[in-house]
Amino acid sequence: MKEEYKDRASYVAYLIRCRQALLTSMSYIERLSERVKCDKDVGYKFLVSICVRLFLENRESSVVQFTDEFKQLTLPDEKNDLLDNFLSKLYEDLEKDPIFY
Repeated sequence: MKEEYKDRASYVAYLIRCRQALLTSMSYIERLSERVKCDKDVGYKFLVSICVRLFLENRESSVVQFTDEFKQLTLPDEKNDLLDNFLSKLYEDLEKDPIFY
């Protein structure tokens, strides 16, 4: 029985080392996966900000016109209506813009 235990002991030690190596690899892969997810999120946010900036730069004249009209209004209801109309127009333009297809 002791002889059988000796023969199995080296194999059990090998299995333990393999399991530890696999656990280490799994931990490393999980950390890499988290980093990739973070990088993906950063890249996505940057891409969205660039697209929005390009979209608004192409409509700079209407944004300036909106701000001028907004400054001239005094009643909150009028300002709210103007803002709603402007945002609705921007949303319509956004749906038609090829950048956001």
